[in-house]
Parts: sequence; C-alpha cells; structure tokens
Amino acid sequence: MRKTDSLSDIHDFGIDVKNRTIYLHTLDDKDVDYTMSAQFIKNLDFLANASKSPIKIKILGSDGGDMSHGLAMYAAIKECQCEVSAYCLGRICSSMTIILQAATYRYLHPYTDFMLHTGSISLDQTSLSARSTLRWNNYLSKLMLDIYAERCQNGEFFKERKYSKSRVRSYLDTKMKNEGDVWLTAEEAVNMGFADGVYYE
Repeated sequence: MRKTDSLSDIHDFGIDVKNRTIYLHTLDDKDVDYTMSAQFIKNLDFLANASKSPIKIKILGSDGGDMSHGLAMYAAIKECQCEVSAYCLGRICSSMTIILQAATYRYLHPYTDFMLHTGSISLDQTSLSARSTLRWNNYLSKLMLDIYAERCQNGEFFKERKYSKSRVRSYLDTKMKNEGDVWLTAEEAVNMGFADGVYYE
C-alpha cells in the first residue's frame, strides 16, 4: 500500500497526513481558484474522516483570488467537525483573509503582510449582464463584511470602543472604501480581531 505522508504528497497535494497538516499557497502563479478549492476540500475531508483530532492549516502566502471559491473553502472549514487551527506566513491578502476567518484558531507570523479590500471585477459584457454582475459582486461584498464583523467584534480595537457587530461592519466597510487596499501588520490584524495571536517558530 502506498504511503500517504511522503514528501511528494506535501509538495504535490499540499497534505501531510501524518501531522494532519494542509498547506495553502500560490501555486503555478495561481491563487484561490477552483483547483485550490477542490484540492483543499478533498484534503480537509480526508483528514476529518480519518480522525476527529485537530487539523492544522499552514497558509504560506497568497494574493487572494476568486471570492466564490474562497467562500467554498470557508464553508468547508466551518462545517468541519475537527478543531482547525490556521498559521499564516508571508502575504495574506483578499479572499485568503476570508478563508482564514473560518478557522477555530487563527495565528499570524510577525512577518505576515495582511491586506483586505473590496476586491475587483472586470466587465466585458452586455449592459444587462454587467448590471447582474455588479449586483452579485455587491452581494459577495456584503457576505465578506458579515464574515469579518463576526470575528472582528471580539478584537481589542473594537471591544475597547464597545462597538456592536453592525458598527464593526460599518467601520470596516468605510475603511476599505476610503483606503482601497487596507494593509495591516500582524499585530494590527490581531488587535482588530482578524486573528487570535502572533506566533513565533
């Protein structure tokens, strides 16, 4: 029987079965897309079906990618019956920051670059189709804000100000609209509730 914890499995499939670890990162110049989503969900299901022991996700850098596929990964983590801890290193941006929010515990290395924004769309369609695409993009943006606000309301920045969930949501919405790309250090991201702590290896 073929071993499933070899070095080739880690590099080729992004899974370390022995240590119950899944790796996520940009691969072949591709970020969050259907291939990353499909492989990740298969790996997560495999580990969850093998045991209810905790699962670790190591996010090694991503500029983000397709929001819909990112939400599929987010949903898979949320529905997982295992405790899931995420450890981030490198550039964690856009839809990857949303995926991170599904983890039970979220940690950032001090050298992590953390960026959130409302994303972008390209319209090369008929006017009718373009309007539909814009409506769908607005819907996804609202989902993103709901996900952020759910976790960020427990961040020290918002707790000190006694912000309600809706006010946290409004604050983040305004900040992204004013700044476009919102860049945060690991410490700033933790303070705002996007992660639970800074880790050192």
